[in-house]
Parts: sequence; structure tokens; C-alpha cells
Amino acid sequence: MPESKSKAVKRRTVDRLQSGILKQFDCEWISYDFDIPRDSFNLRTFSRKTGVKVGQRWDAGVYPTDPATGYHVHFKGIVEKERVHITVEYFDGAYSVEAERGALNAEEIMKWIGSLIREPNARTLVLVGFEKPNSSWKSRFNLPFKVTTSNNLELTIDGVSILLPRNDFKAFHVNLSRAEKVLRATVAFARSVQFADFDIAKEITALNEAVSMFAEQMT
Repeated sequence: MPESKSKAVKRRTVDRLQSGILKQFDCEWISYDFDIPRDSFNLRTFSRKTGVKVGQRWDAGVYPTDPATGYHVHFKGIVEKERVHITVEYFDGAYSVEAERGALNAEEIMKWIGSLIREPNARTLVLVGFEKPNSSWKSRFNLPFKVTTSNNLELTIDGVSILLPRNDFKAFHVNLSRAEKVLRATVAFARSVQFADFDIAKEITALNEAVSMFAEQMT
């Protein structure tokens, strides 16, 4: 579904504003992927709000009512015969926009999705992109490091894929690399979202704690 056809998300971008809660933790983005059974999803209300029908994909921007929140949302997915696939992506950087009456807003998007689902919570794959500055962060092992190949070439490894042990953060994988200015990490979590109580500030605070498994802040 083209964004211009969505009654729920049609807004006009005016200006980019300062970063907010995500940037406080050196977080660039957070992505939530849901796979919901059709019989647990209120498709009638969803279609009335968005104009999306069965078989259609949608991809739209959702902006904050208060730009001081410092983030915006990409809301996308597809309604299939048996399942509804939904992705909600939070990105650093808010926009000042001209809102239409009744439009969705970034602060309430997750709670609104929850109002369409029979169960109060749902399992989700969460991906989080961090860019920790090299001036204050380092990995807990040498990165980059050099290796010698079987044909005697010396290579520099500046990134690795890591399977994490069982942990309280529900993190299971990280891609970690070191660039010129930042230690870049994409962390995967298997978590449950409580829609009614969802708070992105609390979420990023909790997700950021997993970084301590593979990186440390220098004093």
C-alpha cells in the first residue's frame, strides 16, 4: 500500500529536529517483527483506519505528536490469508509535521497495534542497531585483529558474528564491527511485548544493558 493511500499515516514533513531518547544510548534504530494469527487480529478496524485489505502490503511513516521525543516510526507489513505480518521500526530523529485529524502517532503506535490483537502480549524478534563511539567504548576482546590464512596472507578482521549464551536480556546474536569512529553492533533479541504498557524509553534502557555482554565503557 503506497503511503499516500493511508488515511492513518498521511502527514506532511516540515523539518528535521534533534535526536532524543534513542541517541542517549547511541542507538540508531530498533525494529520489532510480529507474526499474528488472522483470527487474533481485528482486521475490520485495521482496514477502516488504514485502508489496507487482505493481500496488500503497506509501508508508511508515523511521526510523533511531540517532536521532542526525538524519534519517528516506519510502520509496514502485509495481511495474508492466515497471518498478519507487522514490522514497527523506531528511528532516531524526530520531524515537525502537520498532522491530520485521527492520524496515528509514533508515541502510541504500539499500544494501538495492541488494541487490534486479542492477546495482551506477543512474541517478537527485536533487532537493535547501536553505534557506540570508539572514544568511550571498546569490545571485550581485541577488535580488529589479524589472522594468517592457509596461503600465508595476513588479513585484518574488523567484524564478527557472535552467538550469545543464554542470558536475562533475551539477546541471542550480535554482529559486531569496529569502524573508524564507532563500535557498531546489531543485536537480536527474542522478547515478549506487553502492548498496553509499551514505553520505548524503558525498552531502549533495557535493551542497552545487553551491550555489556560484548562491549565495555572505558573510564
